[in-house]
Amino acid sequence: MNKLLRFNPEPFETESEIAGTLRGGSPFSHGAPVAPLSAPEWETAASVRPRRRTQPRPTLQELARWGNRKIKETDPKVRRVLQDYWKTGTGTSYREDQLGDPAFQKDHPWSAAFLSWIMKTAGAGTAFKYSTAHATYIRSAKDNRLANNDNPFKAYRIGELTPQVGDLVCKSRSGSAATYENIRPGMKTHCDIVTEVRPRSIVTVGGNVDSSVGQKILRTDANGRIAEPDYFAVIRIGEGQPSVPVAPTPLPVTPSANAAAWTPTSRKFWRP
Repeated sequence: MNKLLRFNPEPFETESEIAGTLRGGSPFSHGAPVAPLSAPEWETAASVRPRRRTQPRPTLQELARWGNRKIKETDPKVRRVLQDYWKTGTGTSYREDQLGDPAFQKDHPWSAAFLSWIMKTAGAGTAFKYSTAHATYIRSAKDNRLANNDNPFKAYRIGELTPQVGDLVCKSRSGSAATYENIRPGMKTHCDIVTEVRPRSIVTVGGNVDSSVGQKILRTDANGRIAEPDYFAVIRIGEGQPSVPVAPTPLPVTPSANAAAWTPTSRKFWRP
């Protein structure tokens, strides 16, 4: 049965923030290294009667390109890669010398640009709210869910869904106190892509993790829900979504003015 593929500047995740969740090759690692992940092909549907095409999974390609955190953001080998993340993902242009400057990188973290690039590369079309900040697309996905519109990107509370491969899992950062109830553009947050589900844990991949692209392992409870602090939302695309909210948000929320205009060019993102 086919399932949907789910799948900034904003302060990036520092080494201290990812301590305890990294595995393999990090001074903060504990436990066994993350096992190599297979790279199944993704398929997208481009129309009502889709002519499905397959393409290599971009998330794992980028993980391999960066050596799972071994190559850092100021390395000359990845400056054009970063240029592509910014330009393709968010429409922002930066010079190679800027991207090689540690001070510039500190002020221009690229984790949301990375995810925006992943979504654009995977064929999300106009459905995804491409942004240099995670909070922008989280809020848009929440608005889609509250409006119950036909946009496939919808955000749910962390306790409502068991994360699946392709979901985005999102957390608050840097004392922002972001939650599902109060999320809005400008709040410091971070999201990663789920690439594997294991017993009592999930594996995720994110950009600007330890100044690179890297994996983390997040603990889950007996029901498969994330059991790590600060996580507050799961963004899912299309299939496997609750038909109605488990609990309506107590805060009045006005959907984005642009929400009604978002018409996916690719109705579904398939995976085997």
